[in-house]
Amino acid sequence: MIRRASRGFTLIELLVVVIIMAVMAGVAVPAYSRLAAKTRFDSIVSDVQDLFGYAREQAVSKDTIVTVTYNAQGEAFTVTPAGNIPPTDLPTVESNSANAQAGNSQQAHPTNQGAPARVVQLPPGYSVGFTAEADSSDPVPSDAPQLGTGANTVRFHGDGTSDGADVTLTCRDGDAVLKLSPATGRLTLVDPNRRRMN
Repeated sequence: MIRRASRGFTLIELLVVVIIMAVMAGVAVPAYSRLAAKTRFDSIVSDVQDLFGYAREQAVSKDTIVTVTYNAQGEAFTVTPAGNIPPTDLPTVESNSANAQAGNSQQAHPTNQGAPARVVQLPPGYSVGFTAEADSSDPVPSDAPQLGTGANTVRFHGDGTSDGADVTLTCRDGDAVLKLSPATGRLTLVDPNRRRMN
């Protein structure tokens, strides 16, 4: 009976497999890094879009003015509810029967403070171009608090409209241009293909 020696892998075969694996890892790691950076950037763009959508939703649901402000020093977008602006069509509440007979009634003033301020903090390395379009056709009522109408502030109105703005987010991982429509109050990505990756 002839005995066959069990044959294993030779050293050359093992080296070829190790070299192939090293080449594949060298290609996959940079591609994964770019994918992770793109995902982080897309997440920030989505957070900013969601914040503007939240501001519009609060303005419509509370029938009041809500502002979005960009603070360049803090690198953050902040949504601030207008506060205690009484809506124009309030029900009246009779305090007691004596006041009712005297014709004295008081309006029920619900507060709009139920929604706290919301913030989207940008990570370091982001730059923002924020150009707001002031809308003078719909002035703020005189009894409303002046929340700011500067170049870094946008107001959302109770009917769903806004002042309008252009927002550009830029970092080393890409850039995105967003447009806030004054008529609809919606923030949309102007050119999705413009997001560049280095």
